[in-house]
Amino acid sequence: MDVKKYGNLIIDRLEGGYFHPDMYKKDPGFFAGRGDKYNATIDKAYKNSGETMFGFDRKAGGNLNKTATMVEFWKLVDQYYKPHHADLTWWGEKGGKFRTGKASGVPASVGTRLRELAIATMQKQLDSLANSYLKPEAKKIVFSDPRLFVQFLYACWNGSGNFKKFADVMNAAYAKGTRDPGKLETLIQAKRVEIFGTKNTVQAKLVPQLIAEIAPGGSNKGMLLLFAALAVGAAFLIFKK
Repeated sequence: MDVKKYGNLIIDRLEGGYFHPDMYKKDPGFFAGRGDKYNATIDKAYKNSGETMFGFDRKAGGNLNKTATMVEFWKLVDQYYKPHHADLTWWGEKGGKFRTGKASGVPASVGTRLRELAIATMQKQLDSLANSYLKPEAKKIVFSDPRLFVQFLYACWNGSGNFKKFADVMNAAYAKGTRDPGKLETLIQAKRVEIFGTKNTVQAKLVPQLIAEIAPGGSNKGMLLLFAALAVGAAFLIFKK
């Protein structure tokens, strides 16, 4: 599987750009909304967040931030983003471009290197977590199908605990005789929605959209049935962060 290709798709379509806590301190309402539009969940998320780029959190990254690739990653962020910690126009900047698509002044070569370091970090994570939690035969299917590969590559961004939950679903389905990658991917996406909730736009909507584009007939058909079932009992769901 092309880790570079799918890693860039995840960064472009599912993960955010630059954020620094000083941005939140400068104007909390910019992120959480004001008055009737205030969102307590979003407010809490930004209030507790560390400096982030491409979904990597400087405060919550733990040992991942001690790896050689991430040490270089954060050195580049310091070099090019430090003057903009409290500048709201830099929120969401992605290695050379603002959210508007205009150039930010960060050299294209730096943006490319940041992406290379991020993807290299997650490739190592994927190899490590897959070897730890996926059964060998189940792993073969994951690494041979782009839909499953993207699900598990993105699971590395979701954390090792969630990766294990996805792996448990994959292993159990394989043990029961399920071999069809499309059906297996639908089960993984259903678990993703169970973990993050239907209100999480990225996890519940953008991930299956991306999967469907990679291989039509992936998440979308199964997810239509899933959302229909969830809609029936929506009033009884308790959503957790």
